[in-house]
Amino acid sequence: MRTSGGRQIVRTAERTTKGGPRSEGRSCGTGGDLEPFEQEYSLHPVDDGRRLGGERTTRSLGVAGELRPDAPIRASRRWGTPAAEETGGTSGDAPFGEADLLRTLSACRLCPRACGVNRLEDERGFCGAGKLARVAAVSVHHGEEPPISGTRGSGTIFFSHCNMTCLFCQNYPISQYGNGREMDTETLAGEMVRLQERGTHNVNFVTPTPHVPQMLEALLLARRRGFDLPVVYNTNGYDSLDALALVEGAVDIYLPDAKYRSAELADTASGTPDYATHNEAAIAEMVRQVGFLDAGDEGIASRGVLVRHLVLPGRVGETERVLIRLSERFGAELPLSLMGQYFPAWRAASLPGFGRKLAPKEYERAIEAASLLGFRNVFIQELSCPSAQI
Repeated sequence: MRTSGGRQIVRTAERTTKGGPRSEGRSCGTGGDLEPFEQEYSLHPVDDGRRLGGERTTRSLGVAGELRPDAPIRASRRWGTPAAEETGGTSGDAPFGEADLLRTLSACRLCPRACGVNRLEDERGFCGAGKLARVAAVSVHHGEEPPISGTRGSGTIFFSHCNMTCLFCQNYPISQYGNGREMDTETLAGEMVRLQERGTHNVNFVTPTPHVPQMLEALLLARRRGFDLPVVYNTNGYDSLDALALVEGAVDIYLPDAKYRSAELADTASGTPDYATHNEAAIAEMVRQVGFLDAGDEGIASRGVLVRHLVLPGRVGETERVLIRLSERFGAELPLSLMGQYFPAWRAASLPGFGRKLAPKEYERAIEAASLLGFRNVFIQELSCPSAQI
């Protein structure tokens, strides 16, 4: 732990499911100048004694409190359980049946691209997903943010296919090439139950948007077999309100990205010029459904939203714009995860400015921007690059 401008900065070496193996042998470059940002956005004095990270973040990192491996999940009426079905519940409590699955897949509009293809007839839209869910990996993951991974890990289910084409995607064999195997909903439900039996704190669906109907049907089957863990929706943030309406009541924790504000950068880097508009609306809907992430007394999250942002090399100004808008729309209590794990995967090296890792100075500038805006619940990472000049 160190202090910066009167605030305590808490670091973690964990990498998230958005990460991958670090590339070696590339220069990092140097960071930018924070002064213009400080002049315009010094809204909160940096010596006011508040902590970047706050009590929950500090405790979750094991500094002011201890993660308990036996921490109980708070009891709640789970979507798809007999108790929820008997009461009728809200629209979010209603079981997702075969008719709903068929209707949704017959004219797919699960993401903002609204391709409208009939996936039941093996038509493929932009993302390439078909009738059955395609799963690349099922594992116990210990590299998420501490309230998600806890001490026993997060049970991750990596779906194949993606509705974005991020040129730096570290999981590109899964997202862009569709590596994985098709899995029916019975099998998927069985994987969820097995993850619970392995002691994970939650089940974490990575890139779930193209597979929402299959995920919900599998969740319903798993609930009937005794599955009762919190469900994590781990998404790139390019989500439709229709899809989020389907999962209301079924998802306990949202981990959305907030990648861009610039339409030009979103188009160049990810093929989504309308990203910012849809992303902001999606995060607002997620917050409406479950509120901000709450790790509770045990330090293990059971509900809420944690927004992630990957800092890009040479584009810390974009990070500042993203943080400014998040602050304006949701306030400084919004939990954030600032990720510095960028490296030039897939096609990144072929485009100017994307072919190097993030410089430590750039990442420090992003952290300082979050601090100046008053964000109190921020996860940051250890970042090292011997070749960078600071």
